[in-house]
Amino acid sequence: MKEQVEKLTLKHRRPDVYNLLKELGCEYIGVEEVPIEKIMIDQGIYPREKTDKERVSLYASNILDGDVFPPILTSADYTKLDGNHRYYAHKEAGKTTIWIEKWEVPQGLYPVVAQAVNTEEKTTDTPLTIGEKKRAILRDWELLNHYDKKTRKIIISKALKVSISYVNKVLSQAGIIKSEKEELREKVKELSDQGLNQTEIARKLGINQATVSRILKDYAKITRVKNAYPDKPHETEEYDGSWNDWNEEDEEETQEEPLKAEKISSPKKKEEKEKKLLHPNQILERCKTEIWDAVIEIEFRLGEDKALEVLEEIYFAYKERKHKGLTIYKDIRARYDAFEK
Repeated sequence: MKEQVEKLTLKHRRPDVYNLLKELGCEYIGVEEVPIEKIMIDQGIYPREKTDKERVSLYASNILDGDVFPPILTSADYTKLDGNHRYYAHKEAGKTTIWIEKWEVPQGLYPVVAQAVNTEEKTTDTPLTIGEKKRAILRDWELLNHYDKKTRKIIISKALKVSISYVNKVLSQAGIIKSEKEELREKVKELSDQGLNQTEIARKLGINQATVSRILKDYAKITRVKNAYPDKPHETEEYDGSWNDWNEEDEEETQEEPLKAEKISSPKKKEEKEKKLLHPNQILERCKTEIWDAVIEIEFRLGEDKALEVLEEIYFAYKERKHKGLTIYKDIRARYDAFEK
């Protein structure tokens, strides 16, 4: 039986993970059959959010039929690192012993090893979900802090079988590192400040001159906005993300505008209302300009991606007519109706 189990170890069925564990300083000890009660469980190291009970029952049935499963992975102190479904299947099948593949693993790397073995769809397990992978990336980043940033990204990408670009994306979305785009922009600006022209910058960074030109133009726009709004936070500044100062202004405007609507709806202001009536085309152009102003301001303050995200959110909400339940819709509707009276 031992020879059969050894053929199902990581070295034979997952050489990629086997080699990664070696790179991380882990040492393979061997396989052995141990009492199932000897296995220690630490829920904090596992990447999965839940155990598939149906899969456990299926495995238990297979075990009772005599099927041989790969050994579960444990550390030298018998902490279970992989094989959650197989472990519970053995218990459900009434087994008192279980085969393990034992490794010497540095204490802080238990979660990294657990994630590495859970990243590829196998006959004995299910792949991690996107959410589980994202959480694993964030946790691994902290656990591997004794490595430099580049090495950390390489290890995480190998452990979770994702690209380094995806690791960068998750980390930048979490605010842990700057995105590749932000880093490139800073390099372009730094070289420009050093006196290099656009052609020299493009050659040095391996990008085309049009990209350099666009980045420098963006910086020029941001500078103009900073000068126009010196008291507001901007994309290149650190900010707590609450935007309380903006929200307060919005609330004040919302409170004032109904009062204006009441004045306009007054019979005494009927003549004034008629003077303010615009041609539909003029109204359309004015509204389009206001929309562009809002979108461009979001871009300058929060970046192009956020501007696109806001536009998509508004587009789909409007397409599905969800906007009619919004407070702003009801307020504008009330003002418009009052204006028409």
